[in-house]
Amino acid sequence: MENNNKILVFAIIIIAIAFLSFNSNTTGEVIKSKVSKLVVSPDSVRAGESLNIEINPGSYGVNRYVKFYTRNGEFMGSSNSLICEPRALCMDSTCKDNVKMKCKVPNWEKGEYYASVFDHYSNEYVPRSSLSSEYKDASFIIR
Repeated sequence: MENNNKILVFAIIIIAIAFLSFNSNTTGEVIKSKVSKLVVSPDSVRAGESLNIEINPGSYGVNRYVKFYTRNGEFMGSSNSLICEPRALCMDSTCKDNVKMKCKVPNWEKGEYYASVFDHYSNEYVPRSSLSSEYKDASFIIR
């Protein structure tokens, strides 16, 4: 009878481990962040130089164009109106894969700018403004 109890306890432990493995994402699957992230580099450029933009769409994806603003929120243009490669992040209206983009900096005035992308999870632009926590990664200075 004692062997049966040991076998039962062992079976319960195995079932519990299996259950936890399937429900706690320990299977190695990558979990996407809910909100998208945008990173611009380098943080200081001259007109005519290139900016590297990396977009990591959140779980619901982003719009296909990157928009550019002054620090004060004045719209300056988007990736489809600037010299960017690629011009759009994807062929669909919603993009869900990580993308790297290179844009030539136009002859804008010297100052601080930021890139932004519409995030479908939060239903707003990321970053929303120069006050957003995401702003530092998305901003650049034209010198």
